[in-house]
Amino acid sequence: MTEGHIYPLAAVRSALGCGTSSQCGRNDRYRQIASDLHNMVPVTSRVEMRRRNARYEELGAGAREDDCGNRESAQFFEPPGEVKGDVARAVAYMVDTYDLPWVGASSVFKSWNRIDPPDDQELTRHRLISELQGNENPFIRNPERLENL
Repeated sequence: MTEGHIYPLAAVRSALGCGTSSQCGRNDRYRQIASDLHNMVPVTSRVEMRRRNARYEELGAGAREDDCGNRESAQFFEPPGEVKGDVARAVAYMVDTYDLPWVGASSVFKSWNRIDPPDDQELTRHRLISELQGNENPFIRNPERLENL
């Protein structure tokens, strides 16, 4: 397992225009964004490599699915249904908190948020991160807020 960034760091570097990982590492804003626990999840290295530069999308029936339920097609990635809302709320948090662009169509994230509301596991994770990091993801406490973003 490795740390995965739900909102890909490649998209953060592109949005900030700070260059490569090492060049951006000297940028305080990039370091803050890259270390935000609300955006980090444990993933296998294989999944992280495939998802790293992809945009999120609702894929059609032709997309291949891996053993974990992730689906991908060219430069697009679709997480399993049981975490689509988690992904949507994490991306919305990054867009709202750091003024970053969407990494997929906002309508897709809004749909995922509606079909997969916060469950006990996401709420527990959120509480622990909030206590450790000192801030909340408002889209977990109030998922309907994503509709207005």
